[in-house]
Amino acid sequence: PVEPLLREARPAASRSAGVAAAAAPARQESGARHNVTWAQDPVITQMQTEISALRQLLEQQLTSIAWGREGSRQPRRFELLERLLKFGLDAELCYELCDAALSEPDNERAWQSALGQLHRGIVTMDDDPLDRGGAIALVGPTGVGKTTTVAKLAARYALRHGPRKVGLITTDGYRIGAYDQLRTYGMLLDLPVRVAGDAPELRQALSDFSDKSLVLIDTAGMGLRDVRLAQQIGMLQTAPAIHNYLVLPANGHPAALGESVQAFAGVQLTGGILSKLDEAARIAGVLSLLYRTGLPLAWFTNGQRVPEDIVSARAETLMATALDQQLDDCGIADDAMLVTWGRRIVNACQ
Repeated sequence: PVEPLLREARPAASRSAGVAAAAAPARQESGARHNVTWAQDPVITQMQTEISALRQLLEQQLTSIAWGREGSRQPRRFELLERLLKFGLDAELCYELCDAALSEPDNERAWQSALGQLHRGIVTMDDDPLDRGGAIALVGPTGVGKTTTVAKLAARYALRHGPRKVGLITTDGYRIGAYDQLRTYGMLLDLPVRVAGDAPELRQALSDFSDKSLVLIDTAGMGLRDVRLAQQIGMLQTAPAIHNYLVLPANGHPAALGESVQAFAGVQLTGGILSKLDEAARIAGVLSLLYRTGLPLAWFTNGQRVPEDIVSARAETLMATALDQQLDDCGIADDAMLVTWGRRIVNACQ
């Protein structure tokens, strides 16, 4: 029903474009005589703005009509999409999970099937990477909790194997007090701390800690568009056998988390750490990201205590937490679904 309306609107738009093209030479001649640029004429600009607003209004109306008809024609699909939205997933993923689950005979089994597919798409590590030892670098933008997480991992390993087996390195020479924070943790845990400002210093620090079974590297936190970020990534790439873990805050915006994954993909990520789980009001957006990227999670952090507030990552924990946080009122989510539905209709008709 929506496609014919869009097709009828296109010939009229084409005729208008043809008339405008035919009139263009006359406008150019008149503009040349009077030294006026028609593209900047305020009347033309206003007409273009009004036409654009009318088109958006038409698309919104058509989308609303199509969405209402979709709900009446396919009530099971509509109900499942609504439940997935209340769960908090992004709209595109809701469509994907819904389409795969509707083969089930009833609504409840379709819901469980969709959750099962989401659960299987969230990758976690079967073992604790600390047991393997080696050099582990924590990367990520500023404020995600890298330094505190380094202290938690160091304390956890030192309790198992003793402080003589652990060394700490920081590459953060930019922020005031960054080294002092890690050094304080080192003093409390009786662990040596080194500073590495460039690639040669990092290699030297790793060489100094060659007798350690675990070396933890706290990298500088920077904005994703900071020009120095490339230097940090390049420094990690030059050092041998470093396992890089991206720290993602559970309370972060999904779009910002996605940018972080893209920005740090150049360091060949071994896995991820989900921090600030205790501060997140909703984590389903994080689940959407993890499902799409396939980034394997190693640990969760859920508080500031060292070393208590860190646990091995489990998909079941994330799913249970997200279910507890799902919305009862889905107004904002419905708007997101409506916009996504409208884009699908327009793209299908082009």
